[in-house]
Amino acid sequence: MKCFWAALVRTFLVLGILHSGDEIVSSAGLYGGSIDLFRDLETFGITTKMDRWIL
Repeated sequence: MKCFWAALVRTFLVLGILHSGDEIVSSAGLYGGSIDLFRDLETFGITTKMDRWIL
């Protein structure tokens, strides 16, 4: 249950900072949960570019 709340808090923090039309540039080597979050943000018009050269 603790993991659920942590994920929920991260999601609300991200949505409080980002707005529709924004773009995230991220490393392609992220944990799967973060990648899933970025995919979910597409619902709100926030896109993500994954780059394998970002560390």
